[in-house]
Amino acid sequence: MTDDADLSLKERKEYCLQKASELIAYVTDTLSMIDHLSDIPGDIAIDAEFFFKSVFGPDSDENREFEAYSGMSSSNDPDLRKKFLKKLFYSLSSAKRKLSAPEKMYLAYKWGCPDNLRKSNSHIDKRLGIRDTGSQFSKRILEFCLRIEKCYGHNCDDACAFYLRKILECSIVTKFEHDNRKSEIIEGDKIIGLQKLLNKSRVNDRGYLKNNVVDQLIKLDKIVLDESVHSLVYDPPKTDIESCLTIIGVALSQLKVNEL
Repeated sequence: MTDDADLSLKERKEYCLQKASELIAYVTDTLSMIDHLSDIPGDIAIDAEFFFKSVFGPDSDENREFEAYSGMSSSNDPDLRKKFLKKLFYSLSSAKRKLSAPEKMYLAYKWGCPDNLRKSNSHIDKRLGIRDTGSQFSKRILEFCLRIEKCYGHNCDDACAFYLRKILECSIVTKFEHDNRKSEIIEGDKIIGLQKLLNKSRVNDRGYLKNNVVDQLIKLDKIVLDESVHSLVYDPPKTDIESCLTIIGVALSQLKVNEL
């Protein structure tokens, strides 16, 4: 499978659809000869497992459904082997229909496959309220969003938190730069840390964020602030990542990131 990160979403979808079609054809051919085969070709189950995990994610309904019957492929019972192929045919056909759906229903995942791992109709950028305005800032933030989506699909929740931190940090710094106030967030020759940035961003300190939003962000210290960065043992649950997405989305709105 391709590993080209530069493929457009349309090209990625077409690639996934092509793989689904090839697998369906392989399963159909095998089904037509099943009464004359002593075993199912081993690569069918292997390719199918890789397809469902890569396209929809290891925690998706599609992959769980496949795992529930995948053991039939190596059964000594010919009827169960035939049942496996029939179930796989219907699963792949369903996957192909989903991949043909509007792009907004899926997340970009792994080598570019659409993914509905979180069963959400929005991308990370939509969750955070970020638009492509054509600015260098928005391009950078949207790239971080894409990386979060890929990490989320691979269950790399610590990496998701890291990129969420980067989005928040970059947004605050860019806001101060945009308003010609960068000197206010410099100590020595370096930009101050995220927790100081947040406190500097409070509305009662001529900042941009409401106090209750800053307070909630600071409570995320174990997830996105300095405690997590310097911790040797760091494994946030997905519920914490979801909380981060919600409150950081509110913060980005107050920072008016789509005007930067």
